[in-house]
Parts: sequence; structure tokens; C-alpha cells
Amino acid sequence: MTVVQNPEASQAELVQLTGIDKNTLTQMISRLTLRGLVERHQSKRDARTNAISATLAGVKLLEQVLPKVRLVGDQILAPLPPELRPVFRHCLRLIIGLPPEREPR
Repeated sequence: MTVVQNPEASQAELVQLTGIDKNTLTQMISRLTLRGLVERHQSKRDARTNAISATLAGVKLLEQVLPKVRLVGDQILAPLPPELRPVFRHCLRLIIGLPPEREPR
């Protein structure tokens, strides 16, 4: 999803955006490349780095799985009162080392 949302991002940028460590992300990108879901190519912004982009097959797969991902997310949050769900999401981002998207209510 992050690759689709950030076309032409470098691996270093994807590390910052996802919070996934560099080695793990490199392995993930290699596997996704082998499956034809992302492609690695020379960056237009910096010829010294690789840019990562989703392929059409990657975008289509994401479109297929997103409704299921949302359903699972809703099921996970269902036991929480609605007013606490933003706080829970906020805390999860802090736990994994990502900046909060916005302040919880």
C-alpha cells in the first residue's frame, strides 16, 4: 500500500514511511519484485538510488485485498467503544515507531 501511495519512493523513504527495518524491507521488495507486484528502477530524482513502483498487477492485487483488510480491521476494533478507537490507533502507531497521523479525540 505504501508503494502505491508513494510512487517512485526510494527504499530509504519506504523505511521511514513504514517503520520496517532496512533489511526486512529489502527482502520484502525482492519477493514482491519476483512476484511481479513491484519494480525497482533508477530514480528520476537521484540517479544513485533505486525507486520502487507498484506494477499494474500489484495495484490490482491491492484493490482486491483492501476490502478484506478493512473488514479485519473493523473486527479487531469492534470490542472497543467507538470513542476509544482513534486513541487505540494512535497508540499502535507510537508502539511501532511511526508518527501519529493526527491527534486522537
